[in-house]
This record gives sequence, structure tokens and C-alpha cells, in this order.
Amino acid sequence: MRIVSLMPGATETLCLLGLQSNIHGISHECDYPNSISEIPRVTRSALTKGLTSAQINELVTDYSQRGESLYSIDEDKLAAAAPDVILTQDICNVCAVSSHDLTSTLRRLGLSPDVVSLSGMDLKGVLEDIRLIGERTSALEASRTLLNNLRERVESVTHYTQGRKPRRKIVFLEWLDPPFSAGHWTPHLIELAGGRELIGEPNKVSTATTWKQVTDADPEFLVISCCGRSNRQTQVEIEAELVTEKLLRIPCVRDGKLYLIDGSAYFNRPGPRLIEGLEVLTRVLHPEFPVAKSPMRDALQLKLC
Repeated sequence: MRIVSLMPGATETLCLLGLQSNIHGISHECDYPNSISEIPRVTRSALTKGLTSAQINELVTDYSQRGESLYSIDEDKLAAAAPDVILTQDICNVCAVSSHDLTSTLRRLGLSPDVVSLSGMDLKGVLEDIRLIGERTSALEASRTLLNNLRERVESVTHYTQGRKPRRKIVFLEWLDPPFSAGHWTPHLIELAGGRELIGEPNKVSTATTWKQVTDADPEFLVISCCGRSNRQTQVEIEAELVTEKLLRIPCVRDGKLYLIDGSAYFNRPGPRLIEGLEVLTRVLHPEFPVAKSPMRDALQLKLC
């Protein structure tokens, strides 16, 4: 079976299911595990390196208003991949090649693979998508083993946090300029970790908010986990004078309760590493939480005062 994955989380899942040798094409965003680096990339992005979050937001808005996609398909590489199965998504229209563009390209190339569109908006849906990947790639038993492991880890977290009151009040941001609240599965993960998200809503898309709304919410913790941005890129923007000034109006930031977590690794991509994100967040809220490995290296505490 020849597989093309247009989703980083799906690519990670395939590797955990023992199917890396079956992957013949990946998206431009797929970067984990490191062993996939030589697999041909069948998509491209219009975004260039070095842009600020404000510049990226402006480009995304501009392309959306014109009805254009930020992403394109390399038809030669897709044709060479000759996929039997393509894994794509129907969750976020600014995160991947559109289903319309993919359908049109396949028609032009005369390809008719099994196109599996993943659509999990919450943790239950993401886990169901992992099962679906296993089913459609003839790796159902391996997917069951993986899911059992993931569910055991979730249960370990919830067993620890369920009786701990009160819940920690959190604002979780997925973008800086403008600030975007948490969406999709993240508010549920916050709840499992023993927190309460004050702005974002579960099973809904991440939406733009304001720094005033964040300040007025008066969270105990502010977690920033920017989509597609490393902690270092986010830190550079935060330390710019204008952003720092806005953050310092928030009491918990002045108290040293500002944390950066790598969004691409742990929160923005639906896939197995959401469970690692849950563990990282649980350790932020409950430093004494026992876990086999210490995930706190993945959470950067910033002190701006």
C-alpha cells in the first residue's frame, strides 16, 4: 500500500503504526519524526520564513478574502507517489490544501486513491480518527494497541486531577497578533489537566480575541502555544516592547505564570502527541504530577518583570 499524508498528525500516526515505509509523500508541514525527512513533500506554502504573527495573519486574511488557498500541490510529486490512500483533513481551512483543490488535482492526474478526510474536533474525535487511519491502512490491530496506550495515559492524568479543587483558571492562546483563543480539542484537554479555560470553547474553531479580554478574564495562568511557531519564535515576539507591554497588564504574567508550549508538537495538530501536550499542561498546573518522563522541558516559563 502506497500512502500520501497531507496532515502532520496523520504522518506521526502512520509511523507509530509501523507504516513509515508505506509513506510516499507528505505535506510541507510534516516534520516529525525526524526519520521522515527524506520523504518527498507534495505540497507547498505561500508563507515565507521570518514573518511575524501579524504579517502571517494579514496574509491568511488576504488569501481568504480573495478565495485563494495558501497551499498548492506539486502535481509531479503527487503523480510519482501514485498513492492508494491519501490522508487529509476537514478541520481547518487555513492549515492544509483544500479538499476542492485536492479533488481537482486528482482528476487532472487521473488518480483515484481512497481519500480519507479526518475531521475530529475534540479528543474523542481525534482518537476515532486514529482508529480510522488504522482501518483504512490495514493496520487496525496496531491502531488498537496505540489507542489503548493513549487512553491509559489520559486516564492516569484524570485519575490525578479529578478530585483536585478548585480548577486552575487559564487563558490559552494559539496566536499572538491578534491573540486567538484556544479551540477544537484544547479546552477539553485543559479540563482534563485540572484547569478551566476562560475564553476558548470546546469543539469550536479558535477565534480572535483582544488583550483587554484576556486581562479582564484575570487568569491564574496564561499559556501561549502558537500554531506552527516554535517557542523561540514566540519568545522573540513576546519580548518585543509592544507585546511585552500588553502582557504585563495581566496579573498572572507579573506573577511569573506565563508559559510557552510548542503548539506544533503538542496542541495544534490532531494526533497522538496531543496526549503529551496533556501531560505537559498537567505538569504546568500541578508540578508534582508524576509522569514516566519529565515533560516540563517542553514548557518554557517566561518572567518578563
